[in-house]
Amino acid sequence: VSSSLEQAMKLFAKPQEELESNEFFTGILPNNRFSTWNKSSLETANGNKFYIKPFNPSGRGIHPNYII
Repeated sequence: VSSSLEQAMKLFAKPQEELESNEFFTGILPNNRFSTWNKSSLETANGNKFYIKPFNPSGRGIHPNYII
């Protein structure tokens, strides 16, 4: 959670790098991850979606299952 989108994108890069570099996660990497992954969202091969949103009033209406 961060207060700006720019800061959230910087924090989001670390988990993306870990998913790509750790062989434990190769089973969930989609074949087309370069078209489904970007600086603010990613989707795994099993359909899980992760995206970033800064912690501010514009995030109202979102109902996430988990907040990391």
